[in-house]
Amino acid sequence: MATLVAGSVSSLIGGWLTQHYLPGLTVPLITSVLGGVAAYGALNSQLFGSSIAFLWCQYFFGEGWYAGALSSLQQVAPAEHRGAAIGLFYAFCALGGSTDVFVLGLTIDDDESRSQLEGQLSIFEAGMYFVTAAIFAAAAAATAFDLEKERAGHRDGTSD
Repeated sequence: MATLVAGSVSSLIGGWLTQHYLPGLTVPLITSVLGGVAAYGALNSQLFGSSIAFLWCQYFFGEGWYAGALSSLQQVAPAEHRGAAIGLFYAFCALGGSTDVFVLGLTIDDDESRSQLEGQLSIFEAGMYFVTAAIFAAAAAATAFDLEKERAGHRDGTSD
């Protein structure tokens, strides 16, 4: 129940921060990094209580990306393609969200020790947050470049 509340509150706070203070992909980038750190802590803590606290932090910080990512997508996708763009976004979210579990399932050996399993979980679970942060950073850079190019075209009269 606590993770459900943390994830829901995270989405609301992420949306509010994106709308009022940090438009674009800044909030998704920051929350992905924080979620990755918390996921690593949850998977590598030796104490049950601290593991659960890190898990709560993973959901609280790590799920704040959604509103900023969707808002940015709506800003850059042309109106006639926006529905398809959002559909692709959801599809890749589902694919990305299950890839770590799928790959981990393929790589687990029944004879592995707990420490080997913890290491693999850390790579695939926490690592995906950092991969997502890198994707948000690349998308933010590409979007900023495209917007700047478009503005320059409007200034010198060469835009479409």
